[in-house]
Amino acid sequence: MDELFEIFLGVKDLFIDGTERPLQRPKDKAKQKKNYSGKKKAHTRKNIVITDKNKRIGFLNPPEEGKRHDYSIFKDLFPPGLFPESITIWLDMAFIGIDKDYPEDAKEEAERQRIDD
Repeated sequence: MDELFEIFLGVKDLFIDGTERPLQRPKDKAKQKKNYSGKKKAHTRKNIVITDKNKRIGFLNPPEEGKRHDYSIFKDLFPPGLFPESITIWLDMAFIGIDKDYPEDAKEEAERQRIDD
């Protein structure tokens, strides 16, 4: 994670979002179930992306199963207290609950804005 902050040296705002990429429907029933996204109603793979306001991608995690929620992937990747207080983190509505799980990283509600897909 140190590399992330080296890439975004001096950045005050980071945008974190989950993305889904379509996948050809697997023939195996178990793989179908793992990769089916109820949100997209299709078989997908998910990634978490961290960018700055200049749209530079600083982090892209390896693809995850399409059925996993963006926030559960985020919790697995980033422990609480990782992001410095000097950085404002912008999230979409998929990350509701971050204030409870990450109290030291939580920003004022006025600072949080919905980012449309």
